[in-house]
Amino acid sequence: MTAHWPWAARLALAAAFVPLYYWWCKRLLFAAARRWAHRFTKDRRYDRSEIGGVVELSAAAVSHVLAVTVLLWLTGLSLSAVRLDALDPVLLLLGVLVGVGEMGIASFLCRLVIEASLHRPGRRAARATAGGGAASGPAAASAAAPAGPARLTGPRDVGGWIAMSRGGWLRHHFKTVEVLPLPLAVTVMAVQVGCEETVFRGVLFGYLGSAGLPATLAVSVVLFVLMQCFFMGSWRAAMFPMVGALVMGVAHGLLFWSVPALPPLIVAHVTFFLFAVL
Repeated sequence: MTAHWPWAARLALAAAFVPLYYWWCKRLLFAAARRWAHRFTKDRRYDRSEIGGVVELSAAAVSHVLAVTVLLWLTGLSLSAVRLDALDPVLLLLGVLVGVGEMGIASFLCRLVIEASLHRPGRRAARATAGGGAASGPAAASAAAPAGPARLTGPRDVGGWIAMSRGGWLRHHFKTVEVLPLPLAVTVMAVQVGCEETVFRGVLFGYLGSAGLPATLAVSVVLFVLMQCFFMGSWRAAMFPMVGALVMGVAHGLLFWSVPALPPLIVAHVTFFLFAVL
């Protein structure tokens, strides 16, 4: 439908789709899911938060399928054009290894960010004072005072960072794994992340690929990382999915450009998520 638009117009359409669907539409969807959650809390084994997480993720998976359908219609691309039919068993197995490797790299980069935050000079002084260090007198009292612009906030150890990362939109993945049988939980997650791969690799590369690899990869990665920020309470909570999206966006973009096959990238994405939530 819009395949013959100038590249700048196609870029504008792609850039508008991400906040329109991933922020505005899903915001309404999650609000409706939370309202419906109380209808399913008669089973006292699970509280409203757990049921709400399952309902949110299930609704998101269904809406992702609808969003991909609309996006394919808007762009004029077919399922074969986005390479959803490439089911080479060897590539699927390699997809598992790619997902494991991406999780390792993303975890390492997140740990660097955490350590850099925890070992800032002001943070070290605050931790020493809180831990009963040798500092005393007016200087110590001043350092311990909660008021003032220099007050430090945020988690003080790795455990605090990990706890913070379990909020936002990641919460419904954790809750779904806790409530549903693992095969069913993996199926729901696979539908959602499969649609994300279709959007950010299959559709964007097929729709914007005429501009060449650097421009297409940059647009895909920026929009993919931006999407991770939605529904996260702070930059610390968003840091984990954003770093993961950066690693995955670059790797999957380069791989899809070289070997245009989506199923192995979906397998890698699912593998990454399983390591993150299990």
